[in-house]
Amino acid sequence: MKMKRVTPLIFILLLTLTGCNNEKTIVEERHVFPENNWNHENRLVTYNVKIDGMPNPCKVILELDHAHKTDLVIPITVSIKSPDGGTTSRRVSFVIDKNHQADPNCAVAEVYPQKYFNVAGDYEFTILRKWDKYDFPANKALTLKVLKMPVE
Repeated sequence: MKMKRVTPLIFILLLTLTGCNNEKTIVEERHVFPENNWNHENRLVTYNVKIDGMPNPCKVILELDHAHKTDLVIPITVSIKSPDGGTTSRRVSFVIDKNHQADPNCAVAEVYPQKYFNVAGDYEFTILRKWDKYDFPANKALTLKVLKMPVE
């Protein structure tokens, strides 16, 4: 009789614990490229977002929705300006590998696997396309995501 009462309680406890330890999206901003062209004039993409200060680390990723037919490596520089005026920068690349991606039309670049946003306020994320040609067609949109990492 006691086993019937304990089993649902254990299930509810496990469900609650795993639900608390999932990544949580705290920022998701999308920039759509006019005429699907990330051209030289628009090589800088800037996002201004408000982030509440938090002690937990966050993951910062970029997703590039594209229609490229061949494999490519697209270098970018990501700069983050915090509310207190400090700036950090990191160079990363989008790797488009048509044979090894779950979604062949979306390339993901992990900018920071762990980034702390200790100061609450407005953050400015600037993405600089380092592609060497003026026009860069077949790019639909660029999405910035900041994910709150689970507590261990």
